[in-house]
This record gives sequence, C-alpha cells and structure tokens, in this order.
Amino acid sequence: MSLSRRAFGASLATALGALASACSSVSDGSESAGGAITPAPGDAMRGDRSFVYETGDHLEGGSWRPTDSVYADRSGRPMYLIGDSMAAQLATPMREAAQAHGYAFKPRSKATVSFTLPVAGPSMERRWRQAVLDEITADRNRDPLVVVTGQQMGTVKEITRTVEELRAVGAEVRLVTVTPAPETDVPPQVAEHGPGYRWTPRHWGRSRSAMLVAGRRAHPHVPVLDLQPLVARDREGDSYASVVDGVLVFGPGSHLTDTFATRFLADPLEEFTARDVAGQ
Repeated sequence: MSLSRRAFGASLATALGALASACSSVSDGSESAGGAITPAPGDAMRGDRSFVYETGDHLEGGSWRPTDSVYADRSGRPMYLIGDSMAAQLATPMREAAQAHGYAFKPRSKATVSFTLPVAGPSMERRWRQAVLDEITADRNRDPLVVVTGQQMGTVKEITRTVEELRAVGAEVRLVTVTPAPETDVPPQVAEHGPGYRWTPRHWGRSRSAMLVAGRRAHPHVPVLDLQPLVARDREGDSYASVVDGVLVFGPGSHLTDTFATRFLADPLEEFTARDVAGQ
C-alpha cells in the first residue's frame, strides 16, 4: 500500500533490523541455495525504486507543484502517469512504453495522494490535483492519454466521476489496478529464508475491485490493466512466489522493486498504452 514518509521509515527500520539478523545465515540475501536474487533483499529495502524518486517527479512531503519533466519523445502524444506511489512504481516501464510508441511521457505522482476529481481535499492535495488537471487541459489539442492508478481512488461512482471529468478536458483515460499487499515485508523474509519464501496477501489492493467495475460500466468502457495476475505468480494454495526467475518481486510494503516492474511489466504496459487498445 502507499506509505507515508513516517510509515515508510518505520517499515524500513524494522525490515533492515530483520535483514541484519538474517545476514548471519544468508550474507546479504543475494545468494542462497536457489541462486542469486536481483535485487538483493537489502538493496530492495534501501532503494530499488523508480527513477522518479531521484528526479523529484514523485512528490513527497509538503510538495504539491508537479515538475515539468517530459521523457521519451517530447513532441509526441502526451502520456500522463498519475497517482500515488502505486503510479510511481510504474514509471520506469511506462517510460519504456513511451519510447516504443513515440509518446511524450509525463509522470505526475504524489506520495499517499490519489488523483480524484472533481478537485477537492486538503489544500496541498487540492493544489496538486488542480495543477495536474490544468496541465492535462493545456494538452487537450494533442490527444493526451492519461493512465491513472492509486490506493484511494474511491468507490465505483467516484472513479467513474474522475474518468468523466478527465474525458471532459479531452483526455483518453486508462486505469491500472494497484498491486497486492503482502502480509509482511517480503525482502527480510527472503533474506532469512531464501528465494523459496512465499508471500501471502493481506489484501488485493483497496481500489482494485472498484476500478474493475468502473471500467466495465463506463460508456465507452475504460481499458483496465489488472496487475494482480502479473504480480501474484506461481500460486500454491494462498501463497505466491517472492522471487520470479531470480528477480525479487516486492520492496517495502506493497511496492514492487523497480527491477521486477521493468522486467515483467514493460511489455504488458507497452501493449496497454498502444493507440488501439479497446475497453473491457
């Protein structure tokens, strides 16, 4: 799930403590009987994250003003990625998709804040939402594609309203569900138990069900990419693989490692953001 800075710090401290105790039996968690793990669990907890954290495109704390960053083809069709940290974790493979399609990629995310319309909420959240909406509106003559995700997207009715208001300013809208939330931080468990450790879901994402329904009910339908089958792999009972083809799936909380997102979501996101994708 999306973490506040304080919650992220607490999770990081707890997890790194567990990693330290695990090191006596499994060095740094990158090697085990099952072979190398990429990223190593310690690296996953410390910062195997999307580039938008380094560039400042993912806003944190009291920041509300979006950057004006554009990636891939600046003269191409604008493609926005909007939401909370669930959006930020997709920025690297989305940038690859933009390069493949010749789009102008604009990542606009803010920690713990989902993009919902009409613009409302506390002052900082309201300012961020309005600034992003204004930028999309300014691009209306360039046929902007807006990809939205987030933990707090609301009910089916509220998601539908967000879609309608984006369409009203000329945007084509697509939705991506949030990632599942494991019962516990996965990297420390992998460091201690090796790549055979399996995670179990605490929940499948707070806005996931509503997004799927809203996509079907919208007129015209809204394409929705469901991340659950892409992330929850190799099911055994109620558990799933923590390491897929040597790649660690999760970092802190329900956030994917950038390595996993880049390797396993780039192709689905490229297909999903193509011009000819139909609704559900």
